[in-house]
Amino acid sequence: MQHMRILREQGCFLHQGYYFSRPAPIVEFWSLIEGSDRKLFLYVVQRLNRILSKKRIEGASNNSES
Repeated sequence: MQHMRILREQGCFLHQGYYFSRPAPIVEFWSLIEGSDRKLFLYVVQRLNRILSKKRIEGASNNSES
């Protein structure tokens, strides 16, 4: 639990790992997230969008360099 406290102090409020749950298929994961509070769901969706947008931009710049 000390690790969780340290992460929260650093602004990280999402955690994963065997301590919380076994690995889950994406459909099961989304059901879990959708069933949790709305703030958490929106946070996860926003973070995933940022990650995917960044990957698309990186992919586009790598393709233009070729």
